[in-house]
Amino acid sequence: MFALPKTLHYYKSQPLGMLGFLLGHEGKGSLLSLLKEKILQQDFLQEVENPITHFPVLK
Repeated sequence: MFALPKTLHYYKSQPLGMLGFLLGHEGKGSLLSLLKEKILQQDFLQEVENPITHFPVLK
């Protein structure tokens, strides 16, 4: 799990959605497929917001 800077004022371009897509794409040669091959990542990425700081977190 890692925290990301606030992105509220970039909501129109949806940077976290793009990051989630890039990290979560499961096609051949993707980062996720490489991590799964190396058994470093087995769960899907989730975007959550820390209710205290309101910073987005990918876990």
